Amino acid sequence: MEEVDQRVEDICAKRKNLHFLNERSVVVGGIRWAGCTLWTQFPEGDEELASQLQYMANDFRKIKKWWDGTEGGEGKEVVNGVRQKRLFVVDDWKNLHHRHRNFLENEIKLAQEEPEIPLVILTHHAPTFIHTIQKGEKGGHKCLSASNLEKMFGGPVKVWAFGHTHRTSDQVQLGTRLVSNQFGYCTTRAGYGRNDIIDKDFSEDFVVDIDFDPERIRMYRRGWEGHGSDDEEEGCAGYGRN
Repeated sequence: MEEVDQRVEDICAKRKNLHFLNERSVVVGGIRWAGCTLWTQFPEGDEELASQLQYMANDFRKIKKWWDGTEGGEGKEVVNGVRQKRLFVVDDWKNLHHRHRNFLENEIKLAQEEPEIPLVILTHHAPTFIHTIQKGEKGGHKCLSASNLEKMFGGPVKVWAFGHTHRTSDQVQLGTRLVSNQFGYCTTRAGYGRNDIIDKDFSEDFVVDIDFDPERIRMYRRGWEGHGSDDEEEGCAGYGRN
């Protein structure tokens, strides 16, 4: 994980107009852009659900981190002069969620001190379950895609854009425009054609205006049909709404 982050940092460092928003913000064009992955809130108090999610998510099989002397890794950091890696675990996920959440809360506080500069937040995972999850993703599975962070909406946060859910959506909650323009799954598996993997609401020329008309967006209901779930209020088992 750390190696990939550094690789992206190195690429961005070579270009003045390319920014890696890894828990970082930058003011461009009179707009403050703040970004992070926003790892989702893992359920607490339900060991069975946590075990199921750990089995379902490839993250725990594909992502590796350096041993750093924590999580029982004392003495395992270096073996025969070679720095060692370990698999990503649930505690890593939880720690990243809290870290990214704190980062966003701090960015919102800073933006409140400079109201003349609108804030746009960019994250990989979704900040709400409402109209962001595909049909079929019920119960605990949703915890891998989104968190309940509606309390961050409004105020200086004009737009919040996200991905991951493979569902295009465009809505306004508490004055914040929540938008995602997602292509869908890319696959070459037999039996799947272009129309099967592209979200029907995906637009190749979609542009977001931070000076938006909420009523127009509500009337358009982009991404609310088709792949989307009609269950607006169902969150994720294991924790409540924030």
